Amino acid sequence: MNSDGSGSKAAVADGKNAPAKGQSLPPPAPIDIADLARAAERLQRLAREASRNLEFHIDEASGRTVITVINQATQEIVRQIPAEEVLALARSISAFSALLDAEA
Repeated sequence: MNSDGSGSKAAVADGKNAPAKGQSLPPPAPIDIADLARAAERLQRLAREASRNLEFHIDEASGRTVITVINQATQEIVRQIPAEEVLALARSISAFSALLDAEA
């Protein structure tokens, strides 16, 4: 519910309830992995129906959604979003953070 009590997202969209300059946005709501997986499956099904060869999955190590574009003729990966290098970096940062927490 918005501060005006309406429960509408319109007030947020028009910027009236946006944080003042220099203030942080509120933290995002936690995401349920099962809901995210179901959404990815629906998007994948829609992509197949539209003759697009896209794959959606969750990178288990980072928890990030990964979209892979595949050439239908060669089955070669054309593009991955985020790139594998970005996922590897996220995994490294996560591992380093866990190491720091363990030492604290």
